[in-house]
Amino acid sequence: MQQNEPARLFQLALNCYQKRQFQEAKQLCSRLLQLAPSSADTLHLMALCYSSDTPKLAEQYFKQAIAQQPSNHAAKKNYANFLLAGRRYSDAQPYYAQLHALLPADADITYGVAFIHFQQRHYRAALDMIKKTVISQNQQTKWLQLNARVLLELDEANEALLLLNTALKRQPGNDSLLQTKVLALRQLQQLQLAQDCLQQMPDIPVNLYLSGCIHYDLKQYYQAEQKLLQAIAVQPDYIDAHEALNKLYWEHDNQSEFLKSFAQALLTVPDSVVIYISYISHLLLAERLSDALSVATKAVSSCGQHHQLLHALGTIYYKRGDTTQTEKLYSQALIQAPENVRYLLDTASILIKKEDYNSAAELLEKARLTQPDNQEVWAYLGLCWRLMNNPNHHWLNDYSRFISIKKLPTPPGYDSFSTFWQELKTAVTQLHLTEHQPLDQSVRNGSQTIGYLFNSAEKVIQVYRELLTSHLQQYLAALPEDTTHPLLRRNTGSFRFSGAWSVKLKSDGFHTNHVHKDGWLSVCTYLNVPRAITATEPQRQGWLKLGETSMHLDGKEETALTVCPEEGLCVIFPSYIWHGTSPFNSNEERITLPCDIVPDL
Repeated sequence: MQQNEPARLFQLALNCYQKRQFQEAKQLCSRLLQLAPSSADTLHLMALCYSSDTPKLAEQYFKQAIAQQPSNHAAKKNYANFLLAGRRYSDAQPYYAQLHALLPADADITYGVAFIHFQQRHYRAALDMIKKTVISQNQQTKWLQLNARVLLELDEANEALLLLNTALKRQPGNDSLLQTKVLALRQLQQLQLAQDCLQQMPDIPVNLYLSGCIHYDLKQYYQAEQKLLQAIAVQPDYIDAHEALNKLYWEHDNQSEFLKSFAQALLTVPDSVVIYISYISHLLLAERLSDALSVATKAVSSCGQHHQLLHALGTIYYKRGDTTQTEKLYSQALIQAPENVRYLLDTASILIKKEDYNSAAELLEKARLTQPDNQEVWAYLGLCWRLMNNPNHHWLNDYSRFISIKKLPTPPGYDSFSTFWQELKTAVTQLHLTEHQPLDQSVRNGSQTIGYLFNSAEKVIQVYRELLTSHLQQYLAALPEDTTHPLLRRNTGSFRFSGAWSVKLKSDGFHTNHVHKDGWLSVCTYLNVPRAITATEPQRQGWLKLGETSMHLDGKEETALTVCPEEGLCVIFPSYIWHGTSPFNSNEERITLPCDIVPDL
């Protein structure tokens, strides 16, 4: 063999890769690895060749390449990009952080760091990195798009639109910029302009999906349905389109079409785990347990013992009351994905039911280290501590200190609170367009407004937002300091609304007990209270309950605090505190204005 044969083969393989001749490149790399099994460059190139079609194998080669040459920044960078493309943001973060410390001027690496900040909802950190980065001409589009997406999340849609319009003057047909412009126009409720924008864009799945969403907002439900069906026809595993379509069917009580899209898509892509998972999730939300079991069993048969499918099957057995089978399946899923917070939480809940609190707490501590701001993790930890008589329960859930129950004042510009409140009632009531309870929320026998309440251009709703903002600022200013507490350590005094909506409950309506895992503080303001709900009514119909979980722990459940609704009353509490309501009997509607806020860090 000639001395330079490996170098010649490597150059040939690299040329094939650059020409996108991946199969030929793989064959050449295989020959090279027979000659030099530890070649970091060959392992790295092999990883790149497998990235598009065999991600599991690609990851193995990336890890081998990095292990053979830990100082190989190119391999680490491509591996981080590979993880980012696979939406594995937590896995990608340490690689980007390490590379950014070594190569702060590398715009690709900086983009990875900023994009992960965006995905983790650290929007100010992402914006800071964007502003500090010197961006070359050929990279401007993706940076501008990220900048605009961050501004949209910060509720600065007008600034995002200005940025996008400036960029589109230079690149008038750029599809990704146009897509983001549609999102900005939708947030600003400039729906006809959004539709006009979409008409200039090609009928690719994401544009068809956006068009479906805009038609939905315009109450053009047939057109929305057709656009979403077109998106799925082109891309059968387009999960966002499936979910939007079936939400539409659910809200309009179209049971004959509900979930049919998933079954049809599986005829085209019979081994798609993502389609099966979303299909099973929707069946569970619709409380169709027998159908869910049938689909999940078929999924495991078609796709194998994939951890997501095992976990989904375990959840079905849990809802059927078979905790033995549930624990077995959850354990199998956890072996495959030991850092998955959802699996840790659900396994811990089984252990809590078995009264194995120490083992449950161990899993929850592991989950906390992975996602320290996940409110559901803290909710289960608090429950464990209470059941173990651990004083940390009182440290976490100090109801007297952390829960605020106060009536809102009259805002400036109104001569009385009743005048303001009646105007607000009228404006909000007009936003309740559906009568069917939402599929994926805690509401039972009630309905919910669509979208973000504070996107409304109604002046009185914006007055309410300002009033609530002032009220929340006073609450935050009064909180004590504690750098270890999940609520207090994140209090900088600045916050943003991460969600705002209205719920209308009919007679016998209620909220199931739940927490808001992505929140920080949750708020409920009572807009309309039926006369049957009173402070003296012995059954406490329609009252808010705090502390009682969704786990049905029989004699071990505890309702720590109950609140009788009054019009204008505003309740603030940490998002990790379990909360729900009692049913009520009345021909009047109970209407609330819930919202969540998060720190604006």
